[in-house]
Amino acid sequence: MKKVHAVSSGTYSDYRVHALFHSESDAEKARAQLAGSEDFYGGSARVESFHLFDEGEPVVPVPWRMVRVNIWDDGTTGDVDEANEMKWPWEFEAGRRVDVRWVRAPVHQGKGGRLEVYGTDLQAIGQSFSDNRAQVLASVATTGRAQL
Repeated sequence: MKKVHAVSSGTYSDYRVHALFHSESDAEKARAQLAGSEDFYGGSARVESFHLFDEGEPVVPVPWRMVRVNIWDDGTTGDVDEANEMKWPWEFEAGRRVDVRWVRAPVHQGKGGRLEVYGTDLQAIGQSFSDNRAQVLASVATTGRAQL
């Protein structure tokens, strides 16, 4: 699956795609030109990326999995939460088997965070979750703070 890069502006009813480009750098150059022109009244122009399917390429949902757990600064963990879904290819970064995210959100009140591992390679997700969880727990032992 390829990507195209669009120069767009506006929101809701005045949203408009002005042009599509093969490269993000060409789209950025065009965005800068459009935003700097005297006759542009479209608000702020931006560059967006979209998936481009080849002719005849099937567009079908694919298996997607997320595993997450809260890890606290005292070394305790919450229950592991898993989600298995079918997602459309444009709902995640194409070509990436696994993504890892560590979040110290306000809900954790500065006392921990949430480890999220997700993607389309179900076996790699399990391995990455195990490795990253161990790394966060090791950080608790060495620094007293859950971090990745």
